[in-house]
Amino acid sequence: GLVFPSDFVVVEAEALERAHGDPEKIAALPRQVVVASEIPAYAVAVDIGPMTISHLVELFDWARTIFWNGPLGRWEWAPFAEGTRAVAEYVTERVPAERKDILICGDSLTQAIRHFGLPVERIRHLSTGGESALKYLAGMPLPAVVALNEREQPSRALSPRRILVPVDGSPNARLAVQRVSQLLDAARAEITLLYVAPLSRIERSTYVSPEREAEWRAAHQLEAERIFAEANAELARQGLTSHRQLMVLGDPAEEILKLADQIPADLIVMGARGRTGIFRFLMGSVSRKVLDHAKCPVLLVRVPDEELVKAGLMEA
Repeated sequence: GLVFPSDFVVVEAEALERAHGDPEKIAALPRQVVVASEIPAYAVAVDIGPMTISHLVELFDWARTIFWNGPLGRWEWAPFAEGTRAVAEYVTERVPAERKDILICGDSLTQAIRHFGLPVERIRHLSTGGESALKYLAGMPLPAVVALNEREQPSRALSPRRILVPVDGSPNARLAVQRVSQLLDAARAEITLLYVAPLSRIERSTYVSPEREAEWRAAHQLEAERIFAEANAELARQGLTSHRQLMVLGDPAEEILKLADQIPADLIVMGARGRTGIFRFLMGSVSRKVLDHAKCPVLLVRVPDEELVKAGLMEA
C-alpha cells in the first residue's frame, strides 16, 4: 500500500520567506515537529520528522529494491537536511550491497548525496533524470525515445489518448475508475485524476486571500490524497496507472470542463449522481453540466440504484 509521512518538521511560512535564503537567518528560525494531520495553516513543511525516518528505515529492511526519487526536505539549508541525510546514510552505508538494488534518481537528490560525502559507489544506479524516471515507470512516453521509435515505425500513433477521470470518493466515481479499464487502448492512454474541493457560491464570488486559500487547500489535501490512493489502487488492479493527479478548489463542473480543455482530454469518464427532476433522476447537476458543455465525449457511469431497479428503469 501507499505510505505517507506521519510527521513533519515545520517553520512559519512568512518567517522563512523573510529569511531570503540567508543561512544564518534560516538556522535561527524556530522549528517544531508535528504530525501530518496537525500542520498549522501558517506553517510550511521543510523536512520529514523522526517517526517518518524510522518508518522508512523499517520498510527498507525488508525491501529487495529501493527506488528513491527526490529529496525528503529542503536539504539545501542545513537545518532541513536531516531527513534526506538520515535516509541517504542508511541506504548507502548500512544496507548490505549484495541484498539490495538501490536506484537513486533526480538532480537535487544526487546533488544532496554527493554533498553529504556518502559512498555513491554502493548505489547501483545514480541518475539526474528524476522526472524522466517517474514518467518511464508510469508508462508515459519519453520524447527522445518516441522520436527514435517513430523513425523505425512511421505509422505508429504520435500520442496516446488522454482520459480525464474526476473522482470524489463516491461509489459512482469508484465505478467510473473501474470502467476505464474496459475502454479500447486504455493501457496506452494518459489517465488524469481530478479531485475538486467544492466551494460554495458565496465563497467563489468573494475575494479569497492567499492565506485563506492555503487553509482551504490544507483542509482538503489529506482527503484528496486518500481518494487518489483509492483510485490508483483500483486502476492498478486493472493493470493501469494514472499519469497525474490534480486537486483544485472551485465549482466541480466548471473545473472539470476547464481541465478537459487544458489537457486537452479525448474522453471524460465520470460518475453520475442525483435523484431529483426528470433528467437529474439519472444524472446529477454536475454530470449534466459537463455533458452539455464538454468539447469531447463524456462517459457517465452510475451505480445501480435500488429504486430505479425496482421501477424497471435500470438493471441490477
